[in-house]
Amino acid sequence: MKKTIFFTLILAIGVNITLFAQRSRINQGQGVQVGQQLHSQNGNYVLRMQEDRNLCFYSDAQKGPQGMKHIWCANEKNLTGEILQLQKDGNLALYDKQGGHLWSTDTYRGTEAQKGHHLVIENSGMMVLYNSSDKPIWNNKEGRLY
Repeated sequence: MKKTIFFTLILAIGVNITLFAQRSRINQGQGVQVGQQLHSQNGNYVLRMQEDRNLCFYSDAQKGPQGMKHIWCANEKNLTGEILQLQKDGNLALYDKQGGHLWSTDTYRGTEAQKGHHLVIENSGMMVLYNSSDKPIWNNKEGRLY
């Protein structure tokens, strides 16, 4: 009986840690859906797929009286998405509720060195897409880097 209770307690604590852990990256095949977000490791930057279907990037490092500072939102270009997906082919893409393509990094063509492997929200406030060799191939300020 004691072992069962102890195991259940450990399982419950592990689930809570998993649920509240902040992610700073997604890998191929993963995404950010409505209500989810990615944080930089220092917690100063957040990429959030909001409940209103707007993908927004915020800075906590430059707080104003209203809270986090807005850096940009996809809806500024009339893009309301359902999921930001790093596809298995290396393309980072925003899709609407019906699965329609709205935007992408266009990083699925060419060699493996030109394909996205993981997206990281950096402590510097950059969203960077890396290839499988951990070399940056796209960022939110310059676009494709090749």
